[in-house]
Amino acid sequence: MDGDDYFDERDCPSFPLDVDDLVEKNERLQRRICALGRKYAAAYKELEEAREAHGYYANPLPFLQFPREIRDQIYTYALQAPVTVRTHPLPAIYTSMSVFKPPTPGMLLVNSQVYREAKEILYSRNTFAFSETQHMLEFLEQIGEESKDRIQSISFWVDCTPERPNGGANFENGCKPHNWANTLVNGDLKHITTMHVQGEDIINGGLGMLVMDPIMETAIKHVLQRNPGNKAPRKLKLTGYDWNSSEKFPQNWEITTKQWQEPDEEEWARDGNAEFYEEKEEPDVNSELR
Repeated sequence: MDGDDYFDERDCPSFPLDVDDLVEKNERLQRRICALGRKYAAAYKELEEAREAHGYYANPLPFLQFPREIRDQIYTYALQAPVTVRTHPLPAIYTSMSVFKPPTPGMLLVNSQVYREAKEILYSRNTFAFSETQHMLEFLEQIGEESKDRIQSISFWVDCTPERPNGGANFENGCKPHNWANTLVNGDLKHITTMHVQGEDIINGGLGMLVMDPIMETAIKHVLQRNPGNKAPRKLKLTGYDWNSSEKFPQNWEITTKQWQEPDEEEWARDGNAEFYEEKEEPDVNSELR
């Protein structure tokens, strides 16, 4: 028996296309769009007339007449990112981990004075994150010496995967401890006070606790102690390293350590979940009964 014998047109009834009905609905939709356009034009004209009547264009907001402290607060609100700023975009699957740029970088294009003032906030109030040494070198070269000297906080990822023995293939990605040590020392970052070092053993998937490489230890101390005249507290965060690694650095530094599998309460709170870490007062049962 042929397969076509199983098909019965009655099982799949056809519905004739009502062209006239579609034309009517399309015309009705076009009329609504035109009506909406006329309403928008009338509202826009009314708004412009009100602006002119009240001298809106004759008396613009005197932003540059505000005190510098007020302008700095506005710059901070517009340019300080809630999490680290990555100078190179991450793959799409990681975009939820961090923002790529500050909220309103276009503010720097207003005029020359705003540019000079705002870029101080842009580079001094944000933490810049790098996943490769080449990204850091390109970024520092692009922003210039003046902006580079304003950077105070950086974060970077270190590939701590051990070399394979017996002539096994080793992948050189420019993120090994010796790569970062060389980049930090020669990068001429003079005012760094906060640093986040994220070490990871790719083979173990970040499950093991790493021992701080001596060459990385030396480079970190060199960068954070490069400007002794800056009395700001030094802050060092180590991710993926063992607890003993923190003891290799000066005791007057603010040092925190965490493992990859541990939740980051600070970043979690900054993502809008602070209520999970706020201490809630126990209700006073007696007061409710009184």
